[in-house]
Amino acid sequence: MHGPVRIVVGFAPGGGTDVLARVIGQKLGVMWNTSVLVENKPGATGAIAAAYVAKQPPDGTTLLMAHVNSHAIAPALLDVKYDPRTDFSPISMVGVTPNMLTCRPEQKVRTVADVVALCRQKPGKISFGSSGIGSAQHLALEMFRMQAKLDVVHVPYKARARWWRTCSVARSTMRSIP
Repeated sequence: MHGPVRIVVGFAPGGGTDVLARVIGQKLGVMWNTSVLVENKPGATGAIAAAYVAKQPPDGTTLLMAHVNSHAIAPALLDVKYDPRTDFSPISMVGVTPNMLTCRPEQKVRTVADVVALCRQKPGKISFGSSGIGSAQHLALEMFRMQAKLDVVHVPYKARARWWRTCSVARSTMRSIP
């Protein structure tokens, strides 16, 4: 392998996809005896990074830490500049990210029924944070909102660290954690 190898991540540093890419990059660097660098290109739920990688020479030195956002959701919702079926070759499934609904500890909600009741008591005043418009977390929250017939506010974040900081300060905030 002629290095260095770059793993491009479509999300800001510090999020789950970034951390996973760094752990994998470290292991691959040892296995391949070359430098493996993680390069973050956040935005458009991973589509910016995917479009960038799709334009790189197919020499194996630029890898994409693909995500359901960049390879299923964004192509269905956005005019992306790549084809997830033909511009990439899958290598391996490296992880699965479950979603959780959480809230600030001082909120007394502890069940989904409590969340629904709180949202109905304060229509249009409860906000839900996600990792971005069109992300898996955003769509999961929208499905929840529609099924429960709730009036809530979606707050998209580009960087998870900012999202966590805001959610830990803001009142009446829920988050979907990937």
